[in-house]
Amino acid sequence: MSFIRSRKYIPWVVLAVGLTLLVLTSWPLPTNRFEWTAADKTRRYTFILDWPAAVRVGENRQAVLTVSPNFLPDAAAESAKVLETRLEFANVQIDPNGSIRQPVSSSSLAFHWSIGSLQAGTPEGTLWIYTVMPGDDGGEMQTALTARPLEFRSFGHSFLPLGLFRAAGLIFVAVGLLLLGSSVKK
Repeated sequence: MSFIRSRKYIPWVVLAVGLTLLVLTSWPLPTNRFEWTAADKTRRYTFILDWPAAVRVGENRQAVLTVSPNFLPDAAAESAKVLETRLEFANVQIDPNGSIRQPVSSSSLAFHWSIGSLQAGTPEGTLWIYTVMPGDDGGEMQTALTARPLEFRSFGHSFLPLGLFRAAGLIFVAVGLLLLGSSVKK
């Protein structure tokens, strides 16, 4: 008799498991915002970095650095022509990998990265920002403007893809709804 009574709760349990899987794998993760300034001989730069505080294993998050250059009063005619950024992390997927360069202008610059983690943990890295100017010998002179230590929390299972958990959540929700629909008709 108790088994028959408990059977009416099975659709609700299946639906709850499916919704829990969907929420855990799809809920938006927090982002940190860092603001700081740095200056060279001719410009003061304001940096705003929108950085993921957490990343699910197997999922990519976006990081955006916005740079606003401002000329300093009494600045020399010679100024940086290019800003170069490089994001360095061990065991983290970064796209684009390596250095990104953009010409300096009076308007804001934006640098974009896609950050992904293959294993759970708290990877630490550094964002390097350089000014690049023409050198006296015809080459380039690269000068470190600022370096920002960064980290994020990476969580999840690396042995099963994230999409598999989402698909399982959808299947559980569908089965739960079907079971609920069939129990209501009885």
